[in-house]
Parts: sequence; C-alpha cells; structure tokens
Amino acid sequence: MMMRVSTLLEWSAIAGVFIIVILATPGILGIASSGIPVQVQTDLASSGSSTDCSESDLGGFFQDNLIAPQPIIKQVDDATFTLQPLYRYRIVGKIVGKDEYSKTPLDKLGPMDLTIANGDIIRPEIFSHFSFQKYPRHFTYQFSFPAGTNPISQLYATEHISNNHLIFADDTVYSVAKTANVRDMVEISGYLVTVSGKDQNRWTYTWGTSTTRTDQGEHSCELVYVETFRKYTC
Repeated sequence: MMMRVSTLLEWSAIAGVFIIVILATPGILGIASSGIPVQVQTDLASSGSSTDCSESDLGGFFQDNLIAPQPIIKQVDDATFTLQPLYRYRIVGKIVGKDEYSKTPLDKLGPMDLTIANGDIIRPEIFSHFSFQKYPRHFTYQFSFPAGTNPISQLYATEHISNNHLIFADDTVYSVAKTANVRDMVEISGYLVTVSGKDQNRWTYTWGTSTTRTDQGEHSCELVYVETFRKYTC
C-alpha cells in the first residue's frame, strides 16, 4: 500500500512539472502574450495555403513583444548580414503595390516590397476612391470623396496602409510570395527586424524598420523577416 501511495505521489509530481512547462512555453519561445488582435481567420496550415474570405474580413496588424530574441545571420553573395528581431509581427490585407529588386546585396537580401492596405480602406465602397502609386522602396496614395462625406480620416489611412520590405526565411516562402499580385489578399507572418552587414570590400550596410503604424515619410516602412506567406482566395 505504501508503494502505491509513493508511486502516485511521484506521478503527480511529474504531471505537475509537465503542466508548468506547457504553461511556460510562450516565454520559452520568446514571445510575449500581449498584442493587437487581427480580425481575420488565421488557422491556415502552411505557407501558400489559402482560404475563402468575405468583405467582412478586413485584415489588420498583430505585433508582439519578444523576450531575448536571437539574431539571424544571412549570407548574400560576399556580404554577411545580421538581422535583429524587434517584434513578432503579422500583417493581413490587400496588396496595392508590388516591386522586386535584385541589383545589390541589400536588394537580394530584401528582394520584394509589398504595399498593403487593410481595415475599412479595403471595403469596396471606400477602396474605389483611392489611388496608389508604387516607387522603388516607397509609395504614395491619394483619396477623394464626394463633398459632404468623410468616411475615413487621413490618420486612419496612415494607420492602415503599410509599405513592407520583405526578407524571406527561405526560397520556398519567397516562391509563394512571387505568385502574389496586386489586389490579392495575403497574410505575412514573421518579425520586424533591423539589419546590419558588411562585405569583403568592407562596405557596410544598415537597414531600419518602423515599429508603429502611425508614422509617415522616410523611415516609415516595415522591414519584415518573413517566415510564412499565405494568399487568400478572395
């Protein structure tokens, strides 16, 4: 009888440790639990998979703090880059501009820009009043509504249109992104990062990222290390 009681206590202790490990997993992974919820489905299996969406799926942003994030090293030609993750990041929305680059080591590191709009801006009755112009590494937009109507403010537009410089985790993720086109609805998940680098000729490279959705102009683009890229069927 004493043997059974001892065994039961031992198993109880093991079960307790197991539960503690499970509950502590977000911290072990370096991801804090706080963030801004995204108003879309996110139960997709892998990069490239797609799902139906409706006009009520307006996308959004999700940005989480990190605990002791580890740098990511990428080699491009003769240049070595160090990527420092700042936040866990996800953006969901409609592509309104796309550019690809391949000339310099920095271009090859971040070979694609996607300008993405979400929120009320992508409602058909509002989207039709916007025009977007994409230029290398930046973009501009304009909108105009009939006199007496004011469905959104300039601040709202700033907060819901984002230009994203994309660094891909591998060629598989990149190949999926290359199939995306303007007006596609997409979900991009990864990290906001800063970049520093140097090549064999001692050229140095730096590249920063915005960490807020309210900034405009120079240095207001997001630099995203992309782990998963998904397209929606709508």
